[in-house]
Amino acid sequence: YYVEFTSSAGLKYNLDFSQLVMKNNVVEANGAERLMIYDTTGRLVRVMNSDEADLNRAARGIYIVKAVYANGESAILKVRR
Repeated sequence: YYVEFTSSAGLKYNLDFSQLVMKNNVVEANGAERLMIYDTTGRLVRVMNSDEADLNRAARGIYIVKAVYANGESAILKVRR
């Protein structure tokens, strides 16, 4: 699903929540070039040049996953492992 909104400058944006999801401790980012995983302190834990990251071996906790796409867009997901 997605949310469409218009900024105060009149620009339309679509936030596509189906681009970045986590299933069974695996983060999937359809079409992403790179995934960057941060811990809760903001420390970069892992960079993956892929559109998928398996967090099954990561320590339990909360992570922020940033997906970067070829067109320069990015999506961010907060996950609990």
